[in-house]
Amino acid sequence: AAAPPPAPEAPPAPPAPPSASSDQDFINQATGMNASEIGMGRLAHGKGAAKRIRLFAAHLALEHIELNKRLALLAKHLRLDVAPPPDRPPPALLMTIGPDFDRHYLDLVIKGHQDMISLYESEEKDGQDVRAKHFAREALPALRLHLKEAETIARKTGV
Repeated sequence: AAAPPPAPEAPPAPPAPPSASSDQDFINQATGMNASEIGMGRLAHGKGAAKRIRLFAAHLALEHIELNKRLALLAKHLRLDVAPPPDRPPPALLMTIGPDFDRHYLDLVIKGHQDMISLYESEEKDGQDVRAKHFAREALPALRLHLKEAETIARKTGV
């Protein structure tokens, strides 16, 4: 008798939403995520095909610059070291143009903000220092608004 066919492999589990194992980890991850948004925003401000994308990108870059300044101050108060990562956009984004660029940019902003919200919610719930927990709680409304704005722009521009 022939051997039964092998059982199909289960698809890999989706990655877990970002969470922080410590306040230091939260600050490092959050700083990196903000740097990514800053780099993408600066690029999209100059390269976006739609004016609405360019304006949104400039606004987002400024908001995340401010958020990283506040994170650096939090790190100082907590006596934690944080080295700001480079704010380079993803290479794939550099290679796209026109409406494809706008679509790819908005996809990255939406995914990035979903991840940031998960990270900040994790810190708000499980952070060690009350100041870090408070910081995360205070930042969440703006991050949720950025996500909603990106989703609205994607829907209205059809990208």
